Amino acid sequence: MKEISIEEFINYKNSDTLVIFGCGPSIKNLSNEDLEILNQYDTMSFNMFCKTGIKTKYYILGEILDTYWRSKNMPDDIIDNEHVTKLLQKTGEDPETYFELLNKNYKNTKLLVWDTPVMLENFDYINKNLSNEYVLFNRQGGNGYRGYNHKKTYNINTLKNRKLLIHRHVGLNACIYIGKCMEYKRIIFCGVDLNNYKYAFDRSIFREKFIEEEEEKPHRSKKYVFEFINYLKNDIDFKVYNKDSALTEIIDTY
Repeated sequence: MKEISIEEFINYKNSDTLVIFGCGPSIKNLSNEDLEILNQYDTMSFNMFCKTGIKTKYYILGEILDTYWRSKNMPDDIIDNEHVTKLLQKTGEDPETYFELLNKNYKNTKLLVWDTPVMLENFDYINKNLSNEYVLFNRQGGNGYRGYNHKKTYNINTLKNRKLLIHRHVGLNACIYIGKCMEYKRIIFCGVDLNNYKYAFDRSIFREKFIEEEEEKPHRSKKYVFEFINYLKNDIDFKVYNKDSALTEIIDTY
């Protein structure tokens, strides 16, 4: 891989609109015309979106890999290492499958890579298996945006100086945070359904055995995503592409 400066990364921006893709089932309903419309803008995704094969300009790399490698290092009294490792392999969310998908459709995508300890420990593996341009970002979780800085500092200068990637319990919020820092005027959500635990691809084993959630249960991310969007609503024009998304409760459709 080739590390680029944060300034180079920022200069790849060529739109005032950012499309953030999620993994909800509405992704399966997108037509070629829909994708042409959305690809007019800068695009970003995260987590296991690479299973869809839809190309994006930016991709956040960390959550699944961090989970996979941490699970192998946790004491047996905290987690069953063998169970988790086999589970992630069986669901196609292990590094080998992940990098195979990224190499197939995302070679020109700019990667935002978590700099967590376990990611850095395994960075040689990442570097050997991908050839993308990337920036290392300081991933911050927990209480997130309110715990680390005020929204008035969410701008390009803050990104240049600190390279924070605020996660706030949910990968989607990291995309929103980057969108705010890079001063996009509009963010369009596509495939961000949040109604339940259905996905655009089969993730039943991961859902049933790893996160232990029922398919029809409201998605846990909804609370955190709603909170962050409402927090930034006066600064960004948020829209949602899918009229059946739970997001229509708080923002308009595109």
